[in-house]
Amino acid sequence: MRWRRRIRIRNSMADTRQIVNWSLEQGCKLLRDTLGEERFLRFARAYLVALGESPEAADAIVIETEEAEKRRGAKRRQEEELRAMKDKYLCDRIFAGLKTVLAPRSELEGDEDEEPPSTSAPWFDADNLAQAIRRAAGAGISVTYMTHHSASGELDRHQSSELTEPLALLEKWTKEGCSEKFSAGFRVPDTLVRSQTWL
Repeated sequence: MRWRRRIRIRNSMADTRQIVNWSLEQGCKLLRDTLGEERFLRFARAYLVALGESPEAADAIVIETEEAEKRRGAKRRQEEELRAMKDKYLCDRIFAGLKTVLAPRSELEGDEDEEPPSTSAPWFDADNLAQAIRRAAGAGISVTYMTHHSASGELDRHQSSELTEPLALLEKWTKEGCSEKFSAGFRVPDTLVRSQTWL
């Protein structure tokens, strides 16, 4: 239990609360999974008492920490659902019917094979990326970055700022000889997917 190695006895309730918060975020998922919910909460309370907290204060800390964790969990789930809705919108409305290409080999993974296209950030040739950008602009979706990957590396390009005219940048790159694999990031407004009118 690595989180126990980092804990030191504290005198104040505030310090103890900070320790418990840290442990929940960094290591207690494993401990909770091992012990089960009920045993984990009993352990947390007993450990706080062993650190010098009164039983009443230990109960209050455990309850407060659990409630905060539930709020964080609910927020994470909402964010994940929103991300999934945005990915679906891009796939169904922006990328639909466009021809993708295999993603470049991941240097970080050391994989010698090209990777299948991603549904949220696929790779295209220049013409298909241009079409995706036009569709996105029509829906009020901005481009956050653009990338070109070349087999030789000599024509690799990446830009993630001042992308007010992504089509102009794409044209500039193609004039410079970029003609291989292109990708871009798209920022879908929350209101666009929350309205549900596109489903």
